[in-house]
Amino acid sequence: MFEKLSKKNIIILLVILAALPLAVYLVRQTVKFIPRAVPGAVEIFFIPDTASLPPDTTFALDIDAKSNLVGFVRMELDFDNSKINLVSEIQTTDKLKTVIRKTSMSEANSTGHIVVVLGLSPEDKANPPTGVFEFMRMTFGKVAGSGSTNITVNDSGVQIVD
Repeated sequence: MFEKLSKKNIIILLVILAALPLAVYLVRQTVKFIPRAVPGAVEIFFIPDTASLPPDTTFALDIDAKSNLVGFVRMELDFDNSKINLVSEIQTTDKLKTVIRKTSMSEANSTGHIVVVLGLSPEDKANPPTGVFEFMRMTFGKVAGSGSTNITVNDSGVQIVD
């Protein structure tokens, strides 16, 4: 079988066989692009921090990014949908214009769970939000029952990228 191969073909075959392990190694290497999580203590807070319903009340969820330049935010909130419900769709900031995901009012009211994911628009990359800015607004109304309830930020569902 090898008698019919020319020296040129044998050399090409040897080069391919020698390069094969290198090619497999290079293909298996992952490109590691890990955006930096926002360093330091970023603060998330509601304005107002408490309210009595009725009447319907609008809550702003603000972020204090300190000196960080925010490019992406993922926020998860939970509330007791047997006591309060959204009365309108969630309004998001104009500082992060790319809406990746935003829970609808009907889905939030049926589950008691809100997920909002926003990214920096390419045309705004030279001017990302920093310091204190409003991330979103939600208007809640009372459904039934008495007693207090909370709107809570789910810490494991929060991502803020610098």
